[in-house]
Amino acid sequence: MAKAVEHRVTQATAASSQELSRQERLRITKTVWRDAGALDPDHVRKSFIKVAAHAELLGATCPKSWRHSFATLLQDCNIDPLIRQITLGHQPAGGKGALGMTSIYSHSRPETQAREINRALRTWPASLDFVTQQLQGS
Repeated sequence: MAKAVEHRVTQATAASSQELSRQERLRITKTVWRDAGALDPDHVRKSFIKVAAHAELLGATCPKSWRHSFATLLQDCNIDPLIRQITLGHQPAGGKGALGMTSIYSHSRPETQAREINRALRTWPASLDFVTQQLQGS
């Protein structure tokens, strides 16, 4: 993505024969993300609120709240820290962080991750029921 942004900035700079302003660079960056299929954050938030209202979770107005709840569920169920890290999309930072070098040399199979997440969801049955209903409705 960074290369695509820089390429478009270079093209725009050459076309205008002057340095681009910060606002112009931001506009170009947004078009790269849009062209790559990125969703508008407002669209994500509005969809989240709609699903939360459907689930009768009227106080849920922030997608990140579900992410935190899910992370808490994984911890409450004593899910392996490496599986939590992978599931939440956190990458090992060159041996730094909570798992240190272990995260670089340890790998979890997708089957293990799926089994552990399924086990965690069964701890909060309402979560699993809601996910199942949403998948069947799709």
